[in-house]
Amino acid sequence: DQDHLRTIQNSVGFEVRNLVAAPILVRGQIFGVVELLNRVTSNQFSDDDLKILETFSTIAGRVIEVRMMLSWARRSTESESQAA
Repeated sequence: DQDHLRTIQNSVGFEVRNLVAAPILVRGQIFGVVELLNRVTSNQFSDDDLKILETFSTIAGRVIEVRMMLSWARRSTESESQAA
């Protein structure tokens, strides 16, 4: 979508010729989006590029989720220690 490319281009401050994006999901909710801009060796991203990006975004979502759970567990432990 050319309008979306223009919006991204205005945000990043350089020409955006093509992009591919994948959501980062945490606990089934969209936490963010990873985008790759301007494929260097081609005019468009391939299906393989998308698969790699989806794998990366899946891993990122899981890492974020684990960090969130560790943070919640630490706060819970600290609260229990202070209450005792």
